[in-house]
Amino acid sequence: MKTSALFLTMFVLVVLTGCSENPVIHDDGEEEAVTVAFQVSAEHMDTLEDVTFTAAVTTHHGDPVTDFEEVSMQYRHEDSSEWEDLVLALSGTDYIGTMMFTSSGDFEVRVMGRHHGHDHLETLHEVVEHLHVGRAHLDIGGFRVEYESFPGDLHEGDTAIIQYWVMEDTVLQAPVTGLQAEIHCENPDGTEASYVAVEIEAGVYTTSHTFEGDGEAHVSLHFPGAGAAEFEAEFHFPISHGH
Repeated sequence: MKTSALFLTMFVLVVLTGCSENPVIHDDGEEEAVTVAFQVSAEHMDTLEDVTFTAAVTTHHGDPVTDFEEVSMQYRHEDSSEWEDLVLALSGTDYIGTMMFTSSGDFEVRVMGRHHGHDHLETLHEVVEHLHVGRAHLDIGGFRVEYESFPGDLHEGDTAIIQYWVMEDTVLQAPVTGLQAEIHCENPDGTEASYVAVEIEAGVYTTSHTFEGDGEAHVSLHFPGAGAAEFEAEFHFPISHGH
């Protein structure tokens, strides 16, 4: 018997509001401080799930500011010095963008804006608390299975470390050791490969795989349960075109 899991993501708006440290300079040279209401669509964020970010920019009078040439959310892992960008598109009076994190951890986040005729982005808002992103996970048959690849952002031809954490689906989440587990990888081009998973520490099972083609890839961990039960934890993620 094969057991798999389906899960439903509930979206909750988390609002983080702050004032700009730098005034916005309009085309007519007028300086004006703005307030940004920054919203995250999920109360708890995990890798491989779409998250929507919304920035509502207003004047101190509460009037929407919608004349930016560009608004973006910049984010970086706490261990990185490089910022990455998510462009936020104007929808009504809000700037909105959706993305999927491929690496877990804590991220610094700020909202940037550029008016017409200006050649650089200005900081509109810095989120005080880091955004925490957990590992993608499934709960199946009394087990909690978490997944992550290293690196997280994968391109065709990249060799990745595929890693699973298997633990009891209880409050203590004790690691499940000694599994005779197998990892199955399906490339976007349809080719497949299977590997015997190596337990590198208690409850952590891994292998490496080179992904061919760009598009959606699938990886799954297979392991036996009690009796004739067989469990499968499958995850999907994008492989980008070559660097």
